[in-house]
Amino acid sequence: MRDNQLEVNGKYVQAEQKAGAIERELMVMRRRQAEREAAYEQQRIDASDLSVENRMLLEKTEQLVSDAERASAKAKQFESVAVDAKAELDAMRERLEVTRALQRFRPEDLAGISRINTELAQAIHSILPKLEGGSAGVAAAPASSSTSGAAALPLQSSGLASS
Repeated sequence: MRDNQLEVNGKYVQAEQKAGAIERELMVMRRRQAEREAAYEQQRIDASDLSVENRMLLEKTEQLVSDAERASAKAKQFESVAVDAKAELDAMRERLEVTRALQRFRPEDLAGISRINTELAQAIHSILPKLEGGSAGVAAAPASSSTSGAAALPLQSSGLASS
């Protein structure tokens, strides 16, 4: 009987040892499960935070695109205004140039030019009937040389030929 009791005690000790090992293994598994669940929970929280951040970034991107489109439209508008202003500036510069040129003329010079233009017009009118008469080649050469010489002399003498 004693052998039987020793055998039962030995089996009992082995069973206790197995139960202790199983409990330790169970505790390790539960701890690992708890760590996994905590990691999964943290991932869920992170995913939620990232979703919120993504939404905010998307809204910010849409706002930036809208701002860029408005800025581009304003730039085009400014370019149009600049082109108009440049055209107006060019016209005003031309007007200023003409005004300065007219200020350089003296009234006696303008009278001389007017007289020369009148004489030139009269000379052309007097030559036209001769040219229409059929001797255009012969009459054209002497007439053009005499009128150009007459027109050049007053211009040179008035000082307008250099300006």
